Formats: sequence, C-alpha cells, structure tokens
Amino acid sequence: MRKEHSIPMGMVHGKFYCHKCGERLKNNPITRTVHPGDPDWPRVSKSGNTYYGGSVELTEYNFKCPSCGHEIDYYTQCTYKQIQKILGKNTLSDQEIKEYKPAAKEAEEKRQKVTEIVAFSVIGALTVLTVVLYLMLGRG
Repeated sequence: MRKEHSIPMGMVHGKFYCHKCGERLKNNPITRTVHPGDPDWPRVSKSGNTYYGGSVELTEYNFKCPSCGHEIDYYTQCTYKQIQKILGKNTLSDQEIKEYKPAAKEAEEKRQKVTEIVAFSVIGALTVLTVVLYLMLGRG
C-alpha cells in the first residue's frame, strides 16, 4: 500500500492559536485509507503522471488544541487567524467570528494568492538559474 502525506506549508511555519481558549495549536495527523471509488480517490490516486492502483494510506493534518481539545482544519484556522490579527487577541466570541469572518476570509484569500505568486516566481527564477548554469557549465 502506498503512503501519502499532505500538509500545507503554512501549517509547518506558522504559529496558530485556539480561538476558544488562546492556547497555541498543535498539528494533528489524521490517517485514513482511501480506496478506488472513494470520493477522494481521483485526488490521491496519482502522483505526477503516474496513476496507482490499489489503496492509498493518506495522512492529512488539522489542528488540535492541547488545552481544550478543540479540532479545526487549516483553512478555517487561517481565516480565524486573520480575525485574531484584526482584533489583536487570540480568543474570539461567536459574535466576533460572525461579524469579522467575511473580511477575514477575503484577506486570507488575498494572502494565499500573494503566497502562490511568490512561490511560482521563486520556482521560475530557480528554473531559469538552473538552465543558465547548465548552459554555462556545459559549454565550458
């Protein structure tokens, strides 16, 4: 059985805090087996251009608060992190979440687009640099 791990890069490098109690959140691995025919199968059944048969053991991550036990997915937590940033505090009431969620979600979507553009720019620059170095060293 093939094993696959999926963790967003921001989850590794960012600091996230529980919106219920303010404690720093921990990464929480969730492992499950995905079989052909499952709704997630098309997403996990391929790696590059190679398609795999059989089941895949998939480990994905969410956050879990070590203090109150609250679990939350990465993308929702990113939106809550924007609200925490806007209000300047870690704990949030349901009313604050309801009131600030549209603006926070928009800010998070913009942040993700900028991150994506920067990542693609860096990859593009490294590709060009690699080609230039290959041509320079290959002709030497």
